[in-house]
Amino acid sequence: MPTLPLEARLKSIQAARPNFLAAFEVFVEDFFMELDSIYNAGDIPFLWQIYERHIQRYNSFKYPPVLAEMVALAGRLPTDEGDALLYHILIDPFTYTKGDPQ
Repeated sequence: MPTLPLEARLKSIQAARPNFLAAFEVFVEDFFMELDSIYNAGDIPFLWQIYERHIQRYNSFKYPPVLAEMVALAGRLPTDEGDALLYHILIDPFTYTKGDPQ
Protein backbone atom coordinates (compact mmCIF):
# COMPACT_ATOMS: atom_id res chain seq x y z
CA MET A 1 0.00 0.00 0.00
CA PRO A 2 1.58 3.34 -1.02
CA THR A 3 1.86 6.01 1.66
CA LEU A 4 2.01 9.74 1.26
CA PRO A 5 5.41 11.29 1.90
CA LEU A 6 5.70 13.13 5.20
CA GLU A 7 5.90 16.51 3.45
CA ALA A 8 2.56 15.91 1.71
CA ARG A 9 0.93 14.74 4.94
CA LEU A 10 2.13 17.82 6.84
CA LYS A 11 0.85 20.15 4.11
CA SER A 12 -2.58 18.51 4.22
CA ILE A 13 -3.10 19.16 7.93
CA GLN A 14 -5.64 21.89 8.58
CA ALA A 15 -5.62 23.50 12.00
CA ALA A 16 -8.92 24.65 13.50
CA ARG A 17 -7.15 27.74 14.85
CA PRO A 18 -3.65 29.22 14.73
CA ASN A 19 -1.28 26.83 16.42
CA PHE A 20 1.92 28.73 17.04
CA LEU A 21 3.32 29.35 20.48
CA ALA A 22 2.23 32.50 22.27
CA ALA A 23 5.95 33.23 22.75
CA PHE A 24 6.11 34.19 19.08
CA GLU A 25 3.97 37.23 19.93
CA VAL A 26 6.57 38.49 22.44
CA PHE A 27 8.75 41.45 21.48
CA VAL A 28 12.25 40.25 20.62
CA GLU A 29 13.93 42.64 23.06
CA ASP A 30 11.63 41.56 25.90
CA PHE A 31 12.26 37.89 25.11
CA PHE A 32 16.03 38.26 25.51
CA MET A 33 15.82 40.56 28.56
CA GLU A 34 13.47 38.20 30.38
CA LEU A 35 15.49 35.08 29.60
CA ASP A 36 18.58 36.89 30.84
CA SER A 37 16.86 37.76 34.09
CA ILE A 38 15.78 34.14 34.55
CA TYR A 39 19.08 32.49 33.64
CA ASN A 40 21.59 34.96 35.04
CA ALA A 41 19.84 36.40 38.09
CA GLY A 42 21.65 39.72 37.79
CA ASP A 43 25.00 38.57 36.42
CA ILE A 44 26.41 39.75 33.11
CA PRO A 45 23.58 39.69 30.53
CA PHE A 46 24.95 37.11 28.10
CA LEU A 47 21.70 36.63 26.22
CA TRP A 48 21.25 40.38 25.87
CA GLN A 49 24.74 40.48 24.35
CA ILE A 50 23.64 37.85 21.82
CA TYR A 51 20.66 40.06 20.97
CA GLU A 52 22.88 43.13 20.54
CA ARG A 53 25.55 41.34 18.49
CA HIS A 54 23.44 39.12 16.25
CA ILE A 55 19.81 40.21 16.15
CA GLN A 56 19.42 43.93 16.77
CA ARG A 57 20.88 44.89 13.38
CA TYR A 58 17.93 43.19 11.66
CA ASN A 59 15.40 45.42 13.39
CA SER A 60 14.37 47.54 10.42
CA PHE A 61 10.75 47.64 11.53
CA LYS A 62 9.01 50.92 12.37
CA TYR A 63 7.98 49.45 15.72
CA PRO A 64 9.53 46.82 17.99
CA PRO A 65 9.27 43.44 16.21
CA VAL A 66 7.84 40.30 17.77
CA LEU A 67 9.61 36.95 17.46
CA ALA A 68 7.33 35.78 14.64
CA GLU A 69 8.32 38.80 12.52
CA MET A 70 12.02 38.16 13.04
CA VAL A 71 11.58 34.49 12.14
CA ALA A 72 9.72 35.53 8.97
CA LEU A 73 12.49 38.01 8.16
CA ALA A 74 15.06 35.21 8.43
CA GLY A 75 13.23 33.40 5.63
CA ARG A 76 13.84 36.37 3.31
CA LEU A 77 17.57 36.60 4.00
CA PRO A 78 20.30 34.68 2.15
CA THR A 79 20.35 31.10 3.44
CA ASP A 80 23.46 31.28 5.65
CA GLU A 81 22.45 34.62 7.12
CA GLY A 82 18.85 33.54 7.72
CA ASP A 83 19.97 30.28 9.31
CA ALA A 84 22.31 32.19 11.64
CA LEU A 85 19.51 34.56 12.66
CA LEU A 86 17.19 31.64 13.37
CA TYR A 87 19.91 29.93 15.39
CA HIS A 88 20.42 33.02 17.57
CA ILE A 89 16.67 33.45 18.13
CA LEU A 90 15.45 29.88 18.52
CA ILE A 91 18.44 27.84 19.74
CA ASP A 92 21.05 30.08 21.38
CA PRO A 93 18.81 31.17 24.28
CA PHE A 94 18.28 27.57 25.32
CA THR A 95 21.72 26.07 24.74
CA TYR A 96 24.17 28.78 25.69
CA THR A 97 26.73 28.45 28.45
CA LYS A 98 27.82 31.43 30.48
CA GLY A 99 30.74 33.08 28.82
CA ASP A 100 31.44 35.44 25.99
CA PRO A 101 28.75 34.98 23.29
CA GLN A 102 30.07 34.01 19.88
